[in-house]
Order: sequence, then structure tokens, then C-alpha cells
Amino acid sequence: MTQWTVHGTRRIYESEWMSVDLDDDDHVLLMWRHRFTTDAWGWEIPAGRCEEGETAEVTALRETEEETGYRPGRIEPLVTLNPLNGISSHVTHVFVGSQAVRTGEPDPAEAAKVEWVPLSEIPALIRKGLIPRGITLAAPATCLTLRTTWSGPPSRPLPAG
Repeated sequence: MTQWTVHGTRRIYESEWMSVDLDDDDHVLLMWRHRFTTDAWGWEIPAGRCEEGETAEVTALRETEEETGYRPGRIEPLVTLNPLNGISSHVTHVFVGSQAVRTGEPDPAEAAKVEWVPLSEIPALIRKGLIPRGITLAAPATCLTLRTTWSGPPSRPLPAG
């Protein structure tokens, strides 16, 4: 049986008869990883290439579960970007997931640790240089930018190849 995790609560209304709290679920699933080529540690979102015949949506679900041990119950497209415009035609599809369920342990070859990080902490991590990868910069930054105009699920960026 799955139990919901409340990451924070905000009071949004209060009177002498009742109070209404909003359970805050604005977290980003990040992995603390070492990259051999640059010999650098940093936070990253799960990512991977589409396998033959696989859609970007299926890839996002598969890679997230393989790398983190969580499987989103629902995903929606957030943004498609070309991180190397001018030298490559490669595109990256970024999705926002919600209703994630823990299905197992994260792959230890993929990350030293996996954490749900509050979206509000992302700007500080960027300023400290702890999010060095462009795609991981783009995903939560896009969520932060669009959160007042986008009516999708709670913000949990998840990528696909």
C-alpha cells in the first residue's frame, strides 16, 4: 500500500470556524552524480536515450524508475529543447511527473543519492554551482518560470531522451 508523503504545509485560509491548509508537493527528483569526463559532482534529473520503438514519454518513465527507484503515475510535456543548437540536431524532451510511487532502490551506478528537493531551493543550488548540467538547469527553471501560468500537475521535472 502506498502512503502519500507531505513535503510541507501552507495555511491558505483561516477563520474562527475553520482553516484550510495546502499540502505542498513542489519538489524535484534529483540525483547526486559524479561525471568522469569533467571530474565533477552535481545534482541532475534522471535522463536517458529512447530505445528503438520507444516514445519519449515511455523513456521518461523507464529512465526515472531505473535511475531513481520512483515511477511517476502521470507525466505531461514541459518543454522540448535543443541544448547544442548550431552543432547538433539533438533534442531533449522534458516532462513534469506527478503521483510518483517508490518501486525499488535507485541504481547505485547512476547516483550516489536520490532526493526530492524543494523547487524553492533550486535557485540557491544553481548559484552555488551544484546544478552544472544544462538540462537540469532548464527543467526546474522552466517550472519556476511557468508555475504561475501553467495548470499542469505538481512540479516534478523528469526528462526523456
